[in-house]
Amino acid sequence: MARHDYDAIIVGAGHNGLTAASYLASAGNKVLVLEARQRAGGMATTEEFHPGFRASTVAQTLNLLHPRIAADLDLEHLGLTWACRRLAPLSLGADGPLELGKGEDGDSQAWRALMARLARYAGGLAPALPKAPPSLDIAGFANKLEFLKFGWGLRKLGRNDMRDMMRIVAMNASDLGDECFTGDRAKGALAFDAIMGTRMGPRSPGTVYTLLYRMAGSIDGHKGAVGLPAGGMGAVADAFAAAARARGVEIRNGMAVSGIQIEHDRAVGVVLANGDSLRARVVMSNADPRTTFLHLVGPTGLDTLFSRRVRHWRDRGVMARLHLALDAAPDFGTDIERSRLLLAESRDTVERAFDDVKYGAAAQVPVMEALVPSLADPSLAPEGKHVLSATVAFGPPGLDDTAREAFADRIVARLAEHAPDLPGKILGRELLLPDDIEKRYGASGGHWHHGEISLDQVWVLRQGPGIKPYRTPIPGLYLAGAGAHPGGNITGLPGRNAALAALDDLKNQGGGH
Repeated sequence: MARHDYDAIIVGAGHNGLTAASYLASAGNKVLVLEARQRAGGMATTEEFHPGFRASTVAQTLNLLHPRIAADLDLEHLGLTWACRRLAPLSLGADGPLELGKGEDGDSQAWRALMARLARYAGGLAPALPKAPPSLDIAGFANKLEFLKFGWGLRKLGRNDMRDMMRIVAMNASDLGDECFTGDRAKGALAFDAIMGTRMGPRSPGTVYTLLYRMAGSIDGHKGAVGLPAGGMGAVADAFAAAARARGVEIRNGMAVSGIQIEHDRAVGVVLANGDSLRARVVMSNADPRTTFLHLVGPTGLDTLFSRRVRHWRDRGVMARLHLALDAAPDFGTDIERSRLLLAESRDTVERAFDDVKYGAAAQVPVMEALVPSLADPSLAPEGKHVLSATVAFGPPGLDDTAREAFADRIVARLAEHAPDLPGKILGRELLLPDDIEKRYGASGGHWHHGEISLDQVWVLRQGPGIKPYRTPIPGLYLAGAGAHPGGNITGLPGRNAALAALDDLKNQGGGH
């Protein structure tokens, strides 16, 4: 019998890898998680970017963490707390700040109606997120049954809602905004929320689906709510790591993996960057598909069709993050403690920013979501001082130092249009472009979601043809990161579902615990 150092080795200590480790260990397996960086969390970390100032570097808010995973891992007792459970969208424009949906004018009423409508439709999609998707080309009654269950779940929306959802799900956000609103501010806010985290513009087909995906989560029963975790996203990652350790998982930070060992067409372990090797019955990758298959496995270990599919996987990030260390809170002319500040005055402003990045340039007029998280969470900055973090569209990789600084200056100038005192309060700043994210966190293309959340890369189409969910063409190797269903954001679902798939396979092989 082959020697195994562990029952399961997981490459990468992002939240999905830690989730998978917890479920595998709970079933009695000896589990090791290997992380190249010096701390767990992947792109969900809180890091110092200026002396005394900390920010959630990439992921900043929670809106899709699945309640079953939070309960199973007991995250709230391990450090997951809230600085703010519901952030309100606040549009900034030339005529002052506008809290969307608050008021009795036509667009405010239309905003509330649309958000309620999208929440219903997202509720129809939500049951499919925690389940392993069926396959388009694997026969069997169980597989067909999953398609029927999904269809029945949509049918429960009612005839009118189901028909309308099927009509709009492949639409672009620009057209939906035209249907619902008369003013530019509401159309711009809808457009930005639809493209955040993607390489798409508001006129790109399927951007309504990205809205529905973002709204499929809930906080305290409020569908589509966006919350701010206390201590930043690093505190969330720490809770996931604590859950894993409490179940006996061994986490080794600063241990990079250079390859996945394949013997007799099966994954049997990993090779570390220092040349050591470790063997396991199961190898699970929390890395993105491109890294997993083209670098850790290598194209020679894959058939040509699958290798081609991975090479054409769309994972080129274009979103940027800017963090500002401030001597005092900026004055945006209104209370912003519990607000998401949206600088997207119209859908055309968003589309023009996308036009720039399509040709490799940073947006001349950046659009963004900005938060001052230290107002609700003073732990992020020294007493009396503050942090501003912005998620910015669009910033491509490959900018030289001059272009980077000019882009950061344009972002600050945009913010200063609404808070003129801001530039004078800046003590330091950090700009992260996709190539920075790729270098620091190992995500191919610097894409937050390990691949576009678009209609051609979600649900049954997120896995390879003829492959069961979370499995790979190589027996014993599983994909547990955001490149698997349901995709990106802090959900924990890819990790949980990959672990359940591996446990099921081990049981069927007669080797499960």
